Amino acid sequence: MTLFCWGSALIAAAAALVLASYTSRDPDSTVYSEISARLSVLPFRAWIAPEWGGSWGFTGPFREHPVGIFVLPALLARAGYPAKQAAFALGALFSVLSLYLVKRIAAPLVREHEATAVQWAALILPIAFVYRVRANQEYPVLVLTLLALVATERARRSAVWIAGVVCAACALALVKGVFVVFLPALCGLWLLLVRTHRESRADTRAAKDDRAAWLGVALAIVAVAALAWMYEWTYHRATGDSFLQFYLENRIAENAGLAAERSFSVEAKLYNLVWYIARLAWFAVPGSLVLIASVGCLRRAAPDDVRRIWFPVLASALYVGAMSLGANKADRFIFPAYFFVGVAGAVVAVRRWDRIDRLARGLASLPVYALPLAWFLLFLLALASEHRLPHVKLWRS
Repeated sequence: MTLFCWGSALIAAAAALVLASYTSRDPDSTVYSEISARLSVLPFRAWIAPEWGGSWGFTGPFREHPVGIFVLPALLARAGYPAKQAAFALGALFSVLSLYLVKRIAAPLVREHEATAVQWAALILPIAFVYRVRANQEYPVLVLTLLALVATERARRSAVWIAGVVCAACALALVKGVFVVFLPALCGLWLLLVRTHRESRADTRAAKDDRAAWLGVALAIVAVAALAWMYEWTYHRATGDSFLQFYLENRIAENAGLAAERSFSVEAKLYNLVWYIARLAWFAVPGSLVLIASVGCLRRAAPDDVRRIWFPVLASALYVGAMSLGANKADRFIFPAYFFVGVAGAVVAVRRWDRIDRLARGLASLPVYALPLAWFLLFLLALASEHRLPHVKLWRS
C-alpha cells in the first residue's frame, strides 16, 4: 500500500510537470534539463561528451561535471516522456527516495514513531522547499550518500552490502565528481560513532563485522579511482580531448582557490565559514536550533545516544569546513549537511519535549497515504509558485 501511494504521488507529479509545461528559473536546473533533452536524441556513444549547446550562453564541451546527472533523464525522455520535463521528474523521484532512506537509516537507531517523524522533518526543512522542484545534482547526491551509509551499516552483518557502498560511491562520482571524497569519510565516521540498539561497542562480533564494512569503504575508494581512469579513457577515445585535465584545472583548482592568480586569505576563509554556518543554521531549522539549545542536555544522555548525535554534527562540520576553504560558495555545496542536522534535531526534540513526542506519535498514526499526499501537495505548491513569488536572497554568495 505504501509503495502504491508513493507511486501514485510520483505519477501525479510527473503529469503535473507536463500539464504545466514546467520550466525553472533556477539556471543550473535549466542547463541540466536542456542538455539531458538534447542527449536523448543522440546515439548512446555521444553521451560521454555532452555539449553546452547554447545553454546559459555557453557553447562547446560540457565538462563542469561528469555525465551522470544526464543519463536517467535522457533515458526517460528516450522512453517517451517529454524531454524538457524529464530531469525534473527524476528530481522528484530522488526527493522521494531521500525520505525513504532517511527512515531506513533512522529505524535501527530510534523508536518507531521517531523514525516516522524524521521523514516529516526532512520534508519541511527550509532547504527542501527551495529544492522541491529541481533538475540538478543535490537530491541525487543526498540519496547516494544515504544509500552508502545504509549499505555501510548493513555490511556489518552481511558482506553482500559492500557492493552497495561501492555502487553508491561510483554513482556519486559520475553525478558530482570530486564531491565523492566526502563519502568514504562519512562512512568512516558512521562506523566509528554509530551502533544500533542491538549492538555494543565492546562486542567482539560487532568489531569483527566492522572489518567487512571497512573493507567496503576501502573498495569504494579503489573503485572510484578505477572509474575515473575508465571515464578519462572513454572520453579521450570519443573526443580526442581530456576530461580530467579540464576538470582538475578549470573546475577543481579554480573553485578550491588553488589557481595561480588567487592568493590565500585567512579573512576570506573565515568569512566563508561564517557564511556556511549561517546557511546551515537557517536551512536546517528547526533541527539546527534544537541541537544548539540541547547541547547542555547531552551530558545526561546515554553514551550511545551522544555518539549518534556526534555523527551528524561532525559530518556537517566536515562539509562546512571543507567548503569554507574554497574560493566559491553555494548553498548546494553542503546539501547533505542540512538533512543531517535537521533530522538529528528532530529526534532530539522528540526525546526532550513531551509535546513534540506526542506530535511524533500522532504523525506515526496517520494513514500510509498521509506523507505521500503531503509531499505531492508541497510539490504542487512549489510548481504553482515558481514564477509567481519574488526570488529573495538575504545574503548572497
